[in-house]
Amino acid sequence: GARRAHAAPPPADMPCSECFGGKVSHTGPIKLNVGGQTFTTSRQTVQKCPKLNELLAQKPGADGFYFIDRDGRYFAEILTFCRDGPDLFVPPTDETARRILKHEAAFFGLLDLADAVKDTYTGAKIPANEAKRLATLDGLNILHTNEHEHHYDSITQLVAAVLDVPICLVSLVHTDHQWFKSRVGLEANQTSRNSSFCAMTFMPEDPKAAQMLVIEDAKSDGRTASNPLVLGEPHIGFYAGCPIVTADGSRLGALCAIDHVPRSISSAQAQVL
Repeated sequence: GARRAHAAPPPADMPCSECFGGKVSHTGPIKLNVGGQTFTTSRQTVQKCPKLNELLAQKPGADGFYFIDRDGRYFAEILTFCRDGPDLFVPPTDETARRILKHEAAFFGLLDLADAVKDTYTGAKIPANEAKRLATLDGLNILHTNEHEHHYDSITQLVAAVLDVPICLVSLVHTDHQWFKSRVGLEANQTSRNSSFCAMTFMPEDPKAAQMLVIEDAKSDGRTASNPLVLGEPHIGFYAGCPIVTADGSRLGALCAIDHVPRSISSAQAQVL
């Protein structure tokens, strides 16, 4: 009988039809779609991030992109960190950007990156008259005196009651710390100046411009969202402080009211403070 024809096998260097059907390539760049923003990187970079490396076991979408349902605004920093490592990484200076990047780094399991962008709070600006301010404060001999001076305690107790807040302080701000001459609702008698809300009342510097500082929601306010006293104890949610000003215009500290939750302050309460 007639011999049946058989198709010749494809040459060794010709891809089979299965490869054209979507089989994952093991070479070439990796294309990522992160929350609608697209990125192209190398397989070596992706493999340095365990969470991203899991994608390589899957097939990309029909458009050739791997989709990741995350915030893509700072994903470029994540890829840069994976590619270059911690020694060459320069974190963003904007506090909101750092906070988002830290959150995303934790999601992707990049603990070194999360560590690189934390604890960067720099605190209030040092006023131009700092030397004079400190000389005035030291000359008054009111720092680190006996605790529970009744004439100061009566003020903090009254303010705490009228404003209905759990914490009220008379703070005096020195070079590297703020000391509480009187305090209601707080065990610590001092904290780092770097985390001081009261030091923020020193701005603007014009003595005639001294005014009350009100932060209604410390967790969402860009000035304080990463403050250690907001992220940790005493978990400040609200702050209202009036600078303590001497006759020559030096600001020594503040009388302040603090709550653990966001809130507002009425004009009558502001007058009391």
